[in-house]
Amino acid sequence: MSKISLFCIAACLLFLSCAYDRQADNGINFDQLNELSLDLILEIGTSDDYLPGELREMLVMKDGSFIVSDQRKGVIDQLSPEGSFIATIAGQGEGPGELPPFFSILDAGDDRFGAWSGQRRQLDIFVQDESGLYHYDESVRAQTASHQRLDVIGHHSGDQYLAFTGKPDWEFMAFDNPDYRDMPVSLVDKSLAIVEDSKHTLQFPNSLFGDPAQFRSQVTMNGMAFLGTPPYRYRDRLRIMNGGRYIIGQPRADQADFLIHDEDHNVIQHLEVDIVPRNVEHDDLNHAFRQLSEREDQNIRRELEGRVDDQKPAFLNFLTSNDHLWLYTDSGQSGKQFVVLDLEGDPLGKFYLEEHEVLQVAEDDRIYLLNRDPELGHTIRVYQVQL
Repeated sequence: MSKISLFCIAACLLFLSCAYDRQADNGINFDQLNELSLDLILEIGTSDDYLPGELREMLVMKDGSFIVSDQRKGVIDQLSPEGSFIATIAGQGEGPGELPPFFSILDAGDDRFGAWSGQRRQLDIFVQDESGLYHYDESVRAQTASHQRLDVIGHHSGDQYLAFTGKPDWEFMAFDNPDYRDMPVSLVDKSLAIVEDSKHTLQFPNSLFGDPAQFRSQVTMNGMAFLGTPPYRYRDRLRIMNGGRYIIGQPRADQADFLIHDEDHNVIQHLEVDIVPRNVEHDDLNHAFRQLSEREDQNIRRELEGRVDDQKPAFLNFLTSNDHLWLYTDSGQSGKQFVVLDLEGDPLGKFYLEEHEVLQVAEDDRIYLLNRDPELGHTIRVYQVQL
């Protein structure tokens, strides 16, 4: 081989290397990531013993059993790791361990779970007996003033929980709402009393309201037409990790920041993940507003569109597992796009879920989701991700 040929090959390799470095310096390009395959390993639907209604939330406990809330039936059900129905743990009512019409479920630590009611400002705790069945144990009702926000996020450590506090939503029902508000995160004790106020402050998007004479909305609040929240908002998120740790994710257009805190609330790891910015296109807006009722004035869409940023946030939501971050990055004709990162911020690939599939839990190489199919009914699905 001639010296000229060797020189050309070396020059090409150097060019490709530099091009790769420039791409790396620009950040992760979601479009260029490899697509990860998903293998459906379990689907739980209607059976002789189990008839799902409108599945809302799901937890996966240490023994692999599923705790599922059903909004339509107003119950919390327990299913075995294989998907068999075990028992209805709680139903609607006013008594101890009974549920209001609206509630959420959360990890309460020590293999317990809680049912939180913002209306009652009450946390009901459920524990597991020797047979593996979960049952009601105790209730705690907050004594803080009702005009103050209190929404329990999840268990932190010992008898303490992390909770959203600050001003209630009704104080942000106004014609001139700013795009965002500050959402304090506080530490509360077993009695739900605040022991450390405003440990963190997260950015939270506001909803928009308008004059009913100008906007024909199906929902009115305090004499105002509810317009909704503009898509592609830059919302900070907090996720509970094991061992008293938690992670705060902050999306920007060209970067995703993740701050992992230890039990003492110290930052033990800060990931700054550079992202290639993505513009919000007209097709994105058409998809985002696809469910806007024809009965509602299209002025609502124009008002919301006028508040949409030019570029998408690095992620819309995220979950965390022991070794990975699972970023919900977009939604479009191909479905919901997810990008998987390791805890060093390096991308492992992307995958897509159907629009009616809602990711609930991620563990190692498995994801657990609720399949809210409007035609075929709701099911639970477990996928193995080929990382």
